[in-house]
Amino acid sequence: MVITQLIALGVGGYVAARLAGIPRPIASVLHGAAVWSVATIFLAWAAVTGGGMIFGATSSIMSGTVNAAANVGEAVVPDDLSMPNIGEIAGSISLDALPQDVQDRLAEAGITEANIREEATIAFRNVFSQQEQQAAMSEARDTLNDILRSPGDAGADIAAFFDRLVEGPNAIISDEDRQEAMAVMERRLGVTPEDAQQIVQSVEDGALTALDEAEAAVEAVQTQTVEAAQAASDALSAAALLLSLASILGLAAAAGGAFAGKPNSLIGDRLDDHV
Repeated sequence: MVITQLIALGVGGYVAARLAGIPRPIASVLHGAAVWSVATIFLAWAAVTGGGMIFGATSSIMSGTVNAAANVGEAVVPDDLSMPNIGEIAGSISLDALPQDVQDRLAEAGITEANIREEATIAFRNVFSQQEQQAAMSEARDTLNDILRSPGDAGADIAAFFDRLVEGPNAIISDEDRQEAMAVMERRLGVTPEDAQQIVQSVEDGALTALDEAEAAVEAVQTQTVEAAQAASDALSAAALLLSLASILGLAAAAGGAFAGKPNSLIGDRLDDHV
């Protein structure tokens, strides 16, 4: 398309200068520039009104590049990424994760690992509800969108997000949840407050490990998303640069054709000489 445009502008400049009949280089070049300006305005109008599709491949490439850049702006958390499920973590607690003295006291009381898992699951079942998980996932997406807008703050944004899941009113395990779970463990297992605290701490440690894994997954998504956004931006910039260069070459072609088409004398003078 660029080659065709250069040829067309060159021919257009030649014809415009020839028909003007002015034997002056500057006048001929200006006629060629006028041809280029009219063609450029028409191309811009066609692109804005949708008629740019008549220009085929260039229009498709530009629209595809723009769409790709826009789509990257929608940060997508992978389907396999999820926030820790405290009920499942509590249900998989291991006696080996507890201090040895706690294990000994539990064994003396006849409390098995199965008993602890069952009661811990009950104690933590509704600590971090499905609605809270969905809210956390929504916040993760918002965090990735913030990263796209300011990639330089990516590390701080991710760290702040996961800090909110560890501490504060919307934490996965709040102080209130912790106290309630300890009370349940004391009441149902008949253990001391210290042993109940150790069991709850073991569940909390498992949740923190799961959070670390989720944070690593979000950081991986962040890296891929920023790289994709940068690649789309670079592609768009390259396409815009190439079109700008093509436009400049078109001006040169039109001016060159006009210079070549400059008549040697005024058309009226040649007609008088012929008469």
